[in-house]
Amino acid sequence: MKFPIRWSDRTALALLLALLAVAYADILFLGRGFYISDLSVYHYPMKHVVREAVRSGEFPYWNRLYSGGAPLAANPAYELFYPPQWLVYVLPFHFGVQLHVLLHFAIAMAGMVLLLRRLGVSIAAAAFGSIAFVFCGSYVSLSSKLPILFSISWMPLALWLLMRFAEERTARRLLPLALVLAMQLLLGEPAGVMQTWAIIGGWSLLRVLRSRQKKAETKAIAATLGVAMAAAIFIAAVQLLPAIDFVRDTVRTRAFDFRVVVNWSTPPVRLVELILPGVLRHVAAANGNALITTIYPFRNDAYLTEIYAGLLIVLLSAAGILAGVRGRWLFLGTAAASVTLAMGDHTPLLRALYDTGLLSSFRFPEKFLLTAAFAIAVWSAVVFDQLLEGDRRLIRWASGLAIIWLGVSMALLSRSSDSGALDTSHYFVINCVRAALIAVWFWLARTQRGRVMAAAGVVLLAADLWYGTLNAVPRERREFFDPAPAVANIDASAPYRVFNEVAWLGWEGDPIVNEMFNIAQGPAFSWVMRNSVFPELPALRGLAVAMEDDIDLTSLRNSDDFRQAFKGTRSSRLPGADEPYARMANVGWRVRQRPFDDGLRQQILTDASKAVTVEVVPSSSAPRYAFAGRLERAPDPSGFRYAVERNAADPSVAYIDADAFSPAPGRVIRFRETANTVAIDVVATGRSFLVASVTGHRYWSATIDGHAAPLVATNLAFQGVEVPAGAHTINMRYRNPLVPIGGVISLLSLGALAAAAWFRRAL
Repeated sequence: MKFPIRWSDRTALALLLALLAVAYADILFLGRGFYISDLSVYHYPMKHVVREAVRSGEFPYWNRLYSGGAPLAANPAYELFYPPQWLVYVLPFHFGVQLHVLLHFAIAMAGMVLLLRRLGVSIAAAAFGSIAFVFCGSYVSLSSKLPILFSISWMPLALWLLMRFAEERTARRLLPLALVLAMQLLLGEPAGVMQTWAIIGGWSLLRVLRSRQKKAETKAIAATLGVAMAAAIFIAAVQLLPAIDFVRDTVRTRAFDFRVVVNWSTPPVRLVELILPGVLRHVAAANGNALITTIYPFRNDAYLTEIYAGLLIVLLSAAGILAGVRGRWLFLGTAAASVTLAMGDHTPLLRALYDTGLLSSFRFPEKFLLTAAFAIAVWSAVVFDQLLEGDRRLIRWASGLAIIWLGVSMALLSRSSDSGALDTSHYFVINCVRAALIAVWFWLARTQRGRVMAAAGVVLLAADLWYGTLNAVPRERREFFDPAPAVANIDASAPYRVFNEVAWLGWEGDPIVNEMFNIAQGPAFSWVMRNSVFPELPALRGLAVAMEDDIDLTSLRNSDDFRQAFKGTRSSRLPGADEPYARMANVGWRVRQRPFDDGLRQQILTDASKAVTVEVVPSSSAPRYAFAGRLERAPDPSGFRYAVERNAADPSVAYIDADAFSPAPGRVIRFRETANTVAIDVVATGRSFLVASVTGHRYWSATIDGHAAPLVATNLAFQGVEVPAGAHTINMRYRNPLVPIGGVISLLSLGALAAAAWFRRAL
């Protein structure tokens, strides 16, 4: 059966988008923005790097601001080819980033409405399910985890388009489906792709099981999925082809330790927050801190800040199961599988999958809760629609559950003062009010039906989820996103890099740094991180950084080897032990901790936004391009570290993966850098060796006076070139040939599919 979009549907969708605009009006109109966690210290500066690289006039193959340089176009984390990010290139930067995030909220909302209408529910139920998904805690918590947010946002639309294509396999229906599936592939976020295709697989299996001609239906579904997947892959080739090639050069070729894989596994106790928003932030652990800060090993907070599904949603879902609404086993199976995977090492499943190698390069199992969030939103919409149609058995179950929960809420309120909890009386009063309002709505639903009750249910859900998940989507004022004052006076045109020593001290467990950050997660914590320029924030001023932490684990292996050698040397705690590494990495400034006295401590507690927590001090460094005074062979990380420690007092030595020789002196006259190239004018007195503090990668090439010259791995992470006597111009250039090849494949595939759609070709 077809459910075409009618005017009432469009009106409802417009109202839902207006609701979204009202909920985030401070971002759209007042300059405020999402800021917590990864967004401010990682995604925000990264998008600035990509924007500036795109606007430089060169194709952005290379990012010269991170880790001595790193591939940009080949790394999906930069989202260079992802169309919605193009907003960042053309709009004012801050507004573009924030609108980029909110656009995906709108995509998810529209997708859910379209999907639910195709499933046959009323427009009121479709609006209900859309709000249940886009305003639930699990989804809004992704506002700071952008790749997974973007990928999951396409999930409802992908399923809707697949249903349309399965109904009529034509190019006109394949084109939008392939584009949506390609969006997820362009993002390179495996968790979003896996969850989307798991849901697609479940829908496909259900369709086969319900068919009377199972063999024919199986063939039809296999053909449908195969064509859709192939089309998406070809359209996304511009990113997939270089990305697959890029992965083999990165740390992701090495299987993660199981401890890394299970990091942020959802503890079973966390599931109580599906019905009690953020309750673990109000209940105290044995140490007196909020329980949420103690239940994740190695972490002091959850990956998904909030997982509240909505009291009305939970009660409806439970009532639908108990009342026997059709589809309950599918919902239960989907939700159970999602939660089991999200629990990670709390069940044996993830260990078994890890041992088979299927999830050996996957992190953060809590991401899999998004499938459950999607399933409960769809299921609750179906049950809500059934309730509006007057299903008496369902209404009785829902009313009974609501009254029971009201009694439980009152009992929790009466016990809250004796529970050793934090700030619980106000919390449980609000919980009782929430339970009472929903119980009244269910009670009225026994006798009152129609548009008023439907609208009241939608409004009640929206208000509850908006208030219950505010903790997951806090916003900060515009100036939070400006570069930190500590780096304001650094000359961005100087050819040196910034090393954040405070960040390394924090990761090494330094007690002074830990004391500075020993504050509750929230605005104060984020301001301290911002003012301490963690870790890529200098890039907002165009400053290059060195030896920063590899947050998304996409570093080139040579960069990671250098970082690990540096980390091992620092663990010796010997004064100045890391100086040779800083020189080789072209560090010209160090971010250091200011004395953490009572004055600074009080400033952080009273107004963290004004707390000057660090200072930037000059550091002796080797120039970015310089001639080696001595060469020594060091072909592997262990030999490199040993050689560096042995020659720590000699700043002129360079370590190469080639036969060493006695280099003649040379002099760099000048150099000129662009996004992907560098031209260096030099004078050498004999056979000499030029060291370039630029990360080595196989797509770098060099010429001397127009003649090809081999690049040599130097100082483990970087590169160098042998220079003959005389005055020369050395040109280095980075070009990834797979990017244009992938681009041609994408354009040809897109053009062919568009042409087939234009001529209404069947498939």
